[in-house]
Amino acid sequence: AGALLNQGFTIKGGLDKSAWFIEQPLTGWITVEACPSRILSIDLELCRIEGCTTSEGQNVSETTTVQFTQIADGNVSLGLKIPICVVFPRLYC
Repeated sequence: AGALLNQGFTIKGGLDKSAWFIEQPLTGWITVEACPSRILSIDLELCRIEGCTTSEGQNVSETTTVQFTQIADGNVSLGLKIPICVVFPRLYC
């Protein structure tokens, strides 16, 4: 978020809960408050982080992209509260 703020972007958002059952959609919102250039789209990337500790006590993790969901297409109006609703595929359940 720091890199975007330095370029003049201000984006805020929130999730409706902090934990979900996998059968329930991930819900929340995002608002673009300031943007110096045209937005082509807004995408949400869901990642899985797997970690373990080695026998030497070092923490090792690996991040894998699980799913991309397009939240908005084209230039969005500033200040507009855009809803997020991501339904997980049955494969995950």
